[in-house]
Amino acid sequence: MLSSLTIAQQPASGAVATLNGTSLEIDYNGLPFTGTETIGIRICDVFGECTTQLFSITVIGEIEIYNAVSPNNDGKNEIFKIQNIDALEPDNTVVIYNRWGANVFEVDNYSEANVFCGLNKNGNELPSGTYFYKIIFHSTGKTQTGYLVMKR
Repeated sequence: MLSSLTIAQQPASGAVATLNGTSLEIDYNGLPFTGTETIGIRICDVFGECTTQLFSITVIGEIEIYNAVSPNNDGKNEIFKIQNIDALEPDNTVVIYNRWGANVFEVDNYSEANVFCGLNKNGNELPSGTYFYKIIFHSTGKTQTGYLVMKR
């Protein structure tokens, strides 16, 4: 039988960890922290026997869109990178348009498994140039638009 549950080690980032019953809540409000940190929880039973468990958690930031693509097999900027989209907004649609407004690429649930790498819907290479993207976040109904430059 559980007697007490306490925070043994607060996050090093300055975030505040609290326990509400058996739920751990960590408040990162106002902190520009991303990365991995450790939190310690101490559990004691009615006989005074205690143990401390350390948990590592990874805190991810905002969705970050990189607007340069160079699919030339040099290992740099090979894909249209949308960092954290699969973790923060996994229910999404990404559409890429050419400069004339024609849809050249579209995929639901954009992630590292479903990326734009300079190929059109038929798998053919697209030419270097400026393209435009539209990201639809289905959970919020919001959209984000912008451009990307592709250079082969």
